[in-house]
Amino acid sequence: MNSCSRNPDHRSELSRAQSYLLGQLAGDALGSLIECQSPEDICCS
Repeated sequence: MNSCSRNPDHRSELSRAQSYLLGQLAGDALGSLIECQSPEDICCS
């Protein structure tokens, strides 16, 4: 039995950390497409 299954709080913290990292990676990937564009270029493209 691993330590995650014995401590539900640890599993919750791990899940939250994984969700945070996934969100960070997705935001970076999507934001890089428009990072250096002006608001006008983003709006009209």
